[in-house]
Amino acid sequence: MISDRLSYRRLAFNDADFLIELLNSKGWLDNIGDRGVRTVVQAEAYLRDRIYPTCDKPWSGPYLMQIKETGEPIGTIGIYARPGLDIPDLGFALLPPHFRKGYATEAANWAIELAKKYKVPGLSAIALPTNVASVNLLQNLGFEPKRMVTLPNDDAELQYFERAL
Repeated sequence: MISDRLSYRRLAFNDADFLIELLNSKGWLDNIGDRGVRTVVQAEAYLRDRIYPTCDKPWSGPYLMQIKETGEPIGTIGIYARPGLDIPDLGFALLPPHFRKGYATEAANWAIELAKKYKVPGLSAIALPTNVASVNLLQNLGFEPKRMVTLPNDDAELQYFERAL
C-alpha cells in the first residue's frame, strides 16, 4: 500500500531492530513513554503480547512507514482498539530525523482512508497536551478535542480527540 512518498506494510517480528530504535527514540520516550523494550526478544514479546491482540480487524494494527524510493523505515502508523477508548484510535510515531517533513500527515491521511474503506464510523486519537506537534496535526486532520483521559495501567493524562469518517 502506497501514498505519495511512503509505502506501508504490516509491522512484523523481523522489524524488531527497527522497533527497538523507535521505542527508544527521544520522541517516543518524551511523548509516549518508556516501554522497556531493549532486545529483539522484548520487541517480539511487545508485538505479540501488547500490540497484536488489539489488531483483530483487517484495518487494525501497526504498519511500518517506509520512504517509497529507498525502503528506509521511518515510523509506524496504525489504528488500534485501545482499552479505555470507546472507538478505534489512530496512532503514529516517527524517528526524530523525519519530524516536520509532512510524513505524519501523509501517513495519517492514508490510515484515515483505510478506515473509511472498511467503513469504520469514526476514529479517536490521544496525545499528551504538551505534544504540540501531534495536537496540531490531529486538529489539522479534523480531530476535535473532547476531554482528558487516563488509559488503564498508565498515569499520563492525555488529550482525547475524535473525528467522524
